[in-house]
Formats: sequence, structure tokens, C-alpha cells
Amino acid sequence: MGESKEVDYYHGVYGYIEDPTANKLLVVKKTKGAYKGKFDLPGGGQQAGETREDTLRREIREETGADLVEGNDYFISRATTEWTDDDQNPRTLVHTFEIARAVVGAADESVTSSDTDGCCYMAKIAMNPRNASPLVLEALGHFDAVDPDIAEKDA
Repeated sequence: MGESKEVDYYHGVYGYIEDPTANKLLVVKKTKGAYKGKFDLPGGGQQAGETREDTLRREIREETGADLVEGNDYFISRATTEWTDDDQNPRTLVHTFEIARAVVGAADESVTSSDTDGCCYMAKIAMNPRNASPLVLEALGHFDAVDPDIAEKDA
């Protein structure tokens, strides 16, 4: 019989944080889990008793050092990712995520957390399946993040 895969179900709240003057997106560098080695949106799991705004505020602060000014225009989506854990066990992540368009204060690129190694603003056009989590790609599609001037030049 085939090897059985561990299936993990996860729900989190994340922020889509733009630097519109430079057409960039604030991302964190993942060091663990299914998105290890990829850019991801700042955010994470809800703790007992938290509203989604509480979670968004806490997670953005923990992963970027920035204070949430505003979070709105939430959308919910789901992605399934096949991956291999550090012990070489095959796993499946079924990830349900709520993503809000967020406005924050200044981010500190040197802040690290239990599963991230800093944050940075990356060009939206540079995000792709090889270097970005499904959350980043879904958010870019949802918030119509392609700069029309760049898209027009590529046409």
C-alpha cells in the first residue's frame, strides 16, 4: 500500500499591505512549514477570544514590527499544498485564509518570529509560484494588483 500523508487543516488571518508608490507588497520570509523558503503575507492563526482584526493586528506586529492602522475588504479563500516536512514525511496542508487590505505604520525589516526571518517590500511583478506562497498569489489576483502600465507594456 502507498504511504499515507498527514493532512493538516489551518485557518489564518493575513494582511495585504502595499507600498503603492513603488508597486510593492510587504511580505515575510518563511522559515518553517509548507511555505518554507517562500515569501508569504504577514499573518497567522487566530487565538481563542480574538476577533479577526485582533489577530491581524497581533500577527502584523509580531512579524513586521508595524502597527495596524486599518484592515478592511476581507476575502476568504483556500489552497491545498503538498510538501515534505523536515523529517522527509509527505504532508498536505489545507489552508483556509482570510486576507484583508491593510494599512500599517513603518515596518522593521529586521524583526523575526518563530517561523519568519524578516520582512521586506517586494515588487508585485516578481511574485510567482516558485518564490511566493499561494496566499500571496491569491491576494494579488483578488486585489487586482497588476499595475496596468506594466501589464500594457507586456501585451
